[in-house]
Amino acid sequence: MTDKNVIHAEVEVINEGGEQNNNIALPSRILPQHLYLIPIATRPFFPGQVQPIVLSAEYWKDTIQKVGETEQKLVGLVYTNNIPAQETAPENFASIGCVGKILKPTMQESNIHFICQGMHRFRIKRWLGSKVPFLV
Repeated sequence: MTDKNVIHAEVEVINEGGEQNNNIALPSRILPQHLYLIPIATRPFFPGQVQPIVLSAEYWKDTIQKVGETEQKLVGLVYTNNIPAQETAPENFASIGCVGKILKPTMQESNIHFICQGMHRFRIKRWLGSKVPFLV
């Protein structure tokens, strides 16, 4: 059964510059404007990498709670050249880091344990919080 009054239309997506764009924004590609940071002292974290991370609950609990309150549960992992996490200041962070998705966070004794999946590279444009929880 067909309806003669139904109009079929084609749609094309136009970006701001007026050009046709055939790309669909996937949820995994939409990144937040602001990221909480966690310093990584031993070696940089890379996209595609999946690794367990252990942090001091005393020092990083607020950061992990704030990340947990976000819709995407994403955090910025930034190399700090072997500086202990508790002594890290904004000037110690590299300018480029890796956006990571926090999976299965748990508290064990005085530490926070979670699996982190590296998603994308990012560049720090501006510091919004220069003390823990670091926000860029």
